[in-house]
Amino acid sequence: MAGKKQRKRRTSTPRARAPEVPSPAPPAEKPAEPERVPPNWLPLLACVGLFCLYAAYGLASDGTFNDDDMTRYFHTRDVFDNPRQAVNLWNRPAFVLLNAFPAQLGYWAIELMTALVCALTCWFSYQAAKALGLRHAWLAIPFVGLQPFFLMLSFSALTEPLGACLIAAALWALFRERPYLSAALAGALPLARTELGLLLAVWGVALLMRKQWKACLLLALGLLAWNTGGWLSNGDPLFLYHQTFTGAARLYAKSSVWHYPQTFIFIVGPVLFGFVGLGLLDAALRKKVDLVLVSFVLMFAAYIYLSAASSAGQAAGFLRHFVSLAPLVALIALRGCLRWLQAGRELVWSLVVLLASAGVCYAWMSVELVKSHAAVGPEEYSKLAVLLALSVVCGVRLLAGAPALSRVWTLRLLAAVVFLHSGYALLNIGPIHLSPEHKLIRQVADWYREQGLHERPTLCNHVWFHNFSGIDWNDQTRNPRLKNKSMRDAATGSIVVWEPHYGRRLAGDVQAQDLADARDWRVLRGFVDIEGGALAVVLEKLPAEAPLVQVSAEGLQAEALGLSMDLQGLPGWSFGPRTEGLRLLTGWNASLQLGFELRLDRFLASGIPPQSYPAVVKQQIEQGGTTRFEQATRSADGQWTVLQLRTGERAHQQWIAVSEARGEGLLLSFSYPPELQDAAQLCGQIAERLRFEPWLR
Repeated sequence: MAGKKQRKRRTSTPRARAPEVPSPAPPAEKPAEPERVPPNWLPLLACVGLFCLYAAYGLASDGTFNDDDMTRYFHTRDVFDNPRQAVNLWNRPAFVLLNAFPAQLGYWAIELMTALVCALTCWFSYQAAKALGLRHAWLAIPFVGLQPFFLMLSFSALTEPLGACLIAAALWALFRERPYLSAALAGALPLARTELGLLLAVWGVALLMRKQWKACLLLALGLLAWNTGGWLSNGDPLFLYHQTFTGAARLYAKSSVWHYPQTFIFIVGPVLFGFVGLGLLDAALRKKVDLVLVSFVLMFAAYIYLSAASSAGQAAGFLRHFVSLAPLVALIALRGCLRWLQAGRELVWSLVVLLASAGVCYAWMSVELVKSHAAVGPEEYSKLAVLLALSVVCGVRLLAGAPALSRVWTLRLLAAVVFLHSGYALLNIGPIHLSPEHKLIRQVADWYREQGLHERPTLCNHVWFHNFSGIDWNDQTRNPRLKNKSMRDAATGSIVVWEPHYGRRLAGDVQAQDLADARDWRVLRGFVDIEGGALAVVLEKLPAEAPLVQVSAEGLQAEALGLSMDLQGLPGWSFGPRTEGLRLLTGWNASLQLGFELRLDRFLASGIPPQSYPAVVKQQIEQGGTTRFEQATRSADGQWTVLQLRTGERAHQQWIAVSEARGEGLLLSFSYPPELQDAAQLCGQIAERLRFEPWLR
């Protein structure tokens, strides 16, 4: 019954409506493809390849990044004989201890050690990116290893690569939750670059946030050991403080606060310049501040302050200092690159930032870098082209509806990024060859050894002269630095090698005029490269009892200089020696109202090529306004250039002879009333009496 009622109830229900046709369901979003993580041997192989590149780069370069490389090499090689080199502030203990044994083999071993340090920096940066959970962590390897300045320093004896390696390793250890190892590595940072000691505070906060206060104690271990070593060797319990914060005047000119912001693109390359901007934007939008970001911003600000407002550390605005921050730059740029690969609104922000970076580059950075320091060269737009290429990718994807990238297209874009980044570095940086100055110093050193002068005490401040000549840079007892005091104290027969780079500044204080005033020294040889703008002078100390010039009734004798002059048979004339500078003779004739003087000038030591001296004199005269240049002629024998001048009521003749071998010039200067008859003939007769053939040779 119940069953019948149930069936009846079912039959009495109203007719069902026609079933509605369901609307098609939206297609399910394709799940993001999981990242294909390369096996560890591929990144390792890439780092080995970079090591080979760095080693080949060093072997192909006969020069170094700058002269500090050679100086630090000599100091490091001396550490076993002079342990104080290990605590010297300029040397940096971490570098000296790491390279003490390689330095004994030669500079090539330092190059290979630095290449290994740079390759390890790339490896630890990759491991740090993996520990942070960043996709495509392998990009950290080229982002570090192919930064232009990192590449230039990849075989040098500078300390920035070691600082970068310690930062990368300390980051890896911290992100892998190895606090004690990270603290020990971070504590060694100031032993590589003293300014990196600022990062100890950042590491301390990071360790305390992880409740690793015991590990914080290791952060001070490096500085404590360094100061203790300095105390024991120098007797100063505040050794580091006094060495760093002496309050001494700056050795280098201050830089503008905009110096580093304008030149940052040259340090890291245009690809990373754009991606760092995106990385900073990513941190701002996510409101995420971490160790990497804080460390980078802190050190960027510190370098600006040190170069623009402080004498601590004697920072000079060198761009190479930023090489220490290469791992931080790479990790921030990697985050920016990942944002650049995203779709949606993030792509709009990426386009805005990249276009803004391109605009800044066009306005202030589209020039060449001069001497690896100043962005003041001619116009150059490759950096702008790279930034615009990255912007075009964003624009095309926006026009295409900004679809999510497939794995294939992601790898294609990342390959293009690596190509742009590495291509810019490799095309703009070739092997480092000897500069014209270094080539000239090599000529000086070769001649110096050929003449057997290396057996004598030698005063010279140019480290490359010591490298080429083989004399001991560290033996300052036998080969003291060139200063006015050391010249006065030098023994008879000592040699001076003077050049304007270090002879008159930094390590030395000997000006060209000081050489002219040193009457107990004679010039042996002068060297000049007019096109390269390089010059050098080699002098010899004379016995104190042997005067440089002897003047008598018979004439002038200067055997040490190869000069002589017959003064007999000149009625009305009186002559006497001059003791001022290198003026050898003065004379006057009362009946003719004629004054005469002979002066030996080192025109090359003043930076004036001998061939250009008449033109330079003319230019100086025309600018002065009191003397009028009338004409320049050649003497009959072709050995003199004769300048005819006029000052008020006096006429002047300057007879100039030049010795290319010595790098010196002789000047016979005549002054007389313009109405004097036969003045030119009289001057010529006196000039003929000067014999200087030995001096010319």
